[in-house]
Amino acid sequence: MQAHSLYNSVATRKPQVDEWKKRAYELQQQYWGDKSKMTYPQQKDVTVRLKAQLEAIRAECREKMRTPDDMVDVLEIKMGDENWDKNYYECMKSISLWCSEEMAKLAGTIIKESVHILQSTPPCDFTAIAIGSIAKGEATPYSDLEFMFLIEPKTTAVEQYFERLAISVYFLVGNFGETKLSYMA
Repeated sequence: MQAHSLYNSVATRKPQVDEWKKRAYELQQQYWGDKSKMTYPQQKDVTVRLKAQLEAIRAECREKMRTPDDMVDVLEIKMGDENWDKNYYECMKSISLWCSEEMAKLAGTIIKESVHILQSTPPCDFTAIAIGSIAKGEATPYSDLEFMFLIEPKTTAVEQYFERLAISVYFLVGNFGETKLSYMA
């Protein structure tokens, strides 16, 4: 069984317990072998920083939502106003666009941290392209971080590097302890 499959099994248990975090780290190191020299305290630090960035996005979204929530509170008064629904929609749309931009920045930071974890320079230039709700500008603070890598040239070595990079991202996001991760084939 591959390490990331074992990691999934651990991730569905008790992700907030320190024992889980240490076991997840051990499974990640088993996967990396000598490809990463990240220590447990370093991994914990990266995870805490990234999770704090995510929590800051969520807190700011909650704050931004006060405006449309206030609009909903006075809807009975404004129902006669023909523009209330348009105003509400525009307000919500601007919050989703802001959230999408922030989630894309977070994904970029996670990718940069993952490159650092791999301890090697990417073998070619690449671009990470947002897909899903982030790409459509419809992200919420609990949206998936979905993206793809655009690479050239496509060689076995390049494909192997970006597979390792994707798994590194997968591990970092899994370390947040929020999601049951599905099996990666």
